[in-house]
Amino acid sequence: MPWSDGHLYAPDVIEKGGKYYLYAYIFPAPAAVAVSDSPAGPFKVVGKITAPPDAPDIGGWNSMYSDPGVLVDDDGKVHLYWGFERSHQAQLNPDNMFEILPKTYRADPIPKGEPFKFFEAISPRKINGRYYLIYADGGILTYATSDKPTGPFKYGGHIIGNGKDYPGGNNHGSLAHLNGQWYIFYHRMTNNTVYSRIACAERVNIEPDGSIKEVEMTSLGFRDALDPYAETSAHLACVLTGGNYISETEDGAMPVIRNKAGAVIGFKYFKFAAPVGAAPNATRLVFTAQIRPRPAPGKMEIWLDAVDTGTKLGTLDLTAKPSAATSQPGDPWLTVSAPVAAPPPGRKSLYFRFTGGAADEVICDLKSFRFSPARP
Repeated sequence: MPWSDGHLYAPDVIEKGGKYYLYAYIFPAPAAVAVSDSPAGPFKVVGKITAPPDAPDIGGWNSMYSDPGVLVDDDGKVHLYWGFERSHQAQLNPDNMFEILPKTYRADPIPKGEPFKFFEAISPRKINGRYYLIYADGGILTYATSDKPTGPFKYGGHIIGNGKDYPGGNNHGSLAHLNGQWYIFYHRMTNNTVYSRIACAERVNIEPDGSIKEVEMTSLGFRDALDPYAETSAHLACVLTGGNYISETEDGAMPVIRNKAGAVIGFKYFKFAAPVGAAPNATRLVFTAQIRPRPAPGKMEIWLDAVDTGTKLGTLDLTAKPSAATSQPGDPWLTVSAPVAAPPPGRKSLYFRFTGGAADEVICDLKSFRFSPARP
């Protein structure tokens, strides 16, 4: 920005009159507005978000307007929402898209306290004549609704949370309607830090009464199902327990690393069917994984539907190296295989549980895996 070298956080982009306007939270400086002919940019800065001269800071935290979200309504009015631990709303001048109009500020469009628990990152939507504010309640994306863009807003509920059986953390996102289907976009944590996040999407339904039912984290994104006979990257895991996490490595891979005894990796959902080339009514498959062995000896159990209460398909022996001194991040990935039972046809979740070694010893890192037909 011409007025700041600060960091850019949580931008929002809105279309108006064939132009795309980007609103950026600049820390610690006044928020920026930029414009482009394309949602992909490049964007040119046109100004700061400014309030009327006689107005107080109106919750802008020195005009930073944290995590701004913008809605262009059907009547041409432009509504700006923002806030950290307390929400704010005002109207922008539609002629320049960065000037807050006099006497339009409203405090707390999302009420303070229970059950709202507003944290930050408001994203406004208008769906079937109803106004939605999607926002972060820590690691949960929550929504509130109103029949007016200025509220009052009624608590709706949770849409998705990223911390159930997975390392949780702050969550930003919103709704988009693509090819006839609604999706909720959100974050999951990677690299064992809340400051490293991967973008994800899940299918979501808007009910006839306007409500949104909470959806689960899956491995699907835009897919209907995963193909068990194609190579599956470990970073698609939607269940991670036991201290393991997704990492971005030197070779561009995104493995699940630091798998210790008791750690679980889960994927939802695979569509199992008889593989091409398999013998009729085959009862066995081959499971193959790319791993990076660590010092601890161990095994990886392969479960269908659930660990312990589901069906155990087989076990993969993992080769251990003799000491941590010979186990380094740049070590090559090894391919290991084992025969497993063929799952029945259908849509199934898949889980891996690690066993063996001491509780504080790492058994292996997992890069990818696949199933294939067993040889006759």
